[in-house]
Amino acid sequence: MRAYPRVRKTIKWAGAVTLVVLVAVWAASLCWELLWDPFDGHSYQLRAGQLHGSYCPAFPNIKCFAMSAGWYIEDNPNWPRWGMSFTQKSFGSERNTTIFPDMTDFNLPLWLPALLTLAITIPAWRLDAIARGRGGLCTKCGYSLVGLPAGGTCPECGKPGAGSTS
Repeated sequence: MRAYPRVRKTIKWAGAVTLVVLVAVWAASLCWELLWDPFDGHSYQLRAGQLHGSYCPAFPNIKCFAMSAGWYIEDNPNWPRWGMSFTQKSFGSERNTTIFPDMTDFNLPLWLPALLTLAITIPAWRLDAIARGRGGLCTKCGYSLVGLPAGGTCPECGKPGAGSTS
């Protein structure tokens, strides 16, 4: 079985950076709302720890949030929201809302992509440490332990019990 160290390292570092960005965006969304209204029936908001989107196909020229098309930043008076939702609404028509909704809304909490990123990143970090240990390297710093007595300490980082048997 062939190891893929470049792929593993890419996954672990990209996951770590993505997780830091998601936490920063979540924290910022508790203070401010970021709104984008392209004036085509779609509207997107980043607020209260969630990505909120809506689409109004029945009213494509009605601006849902903004005064005109574009990006807006406003103060956020909302508390963090943790749940996820997807709704379709009809405004007084007799049509079936599942086939012809007048408005579709969704809320995606930012903890969900952070959790998925964490679920991929943690095993990549763990597999990288295991691969370094099997390759005669210190599992903490990656220093070559070839020629050191078994159970010795790593001369680079001082990790005890890092000695190699080869």
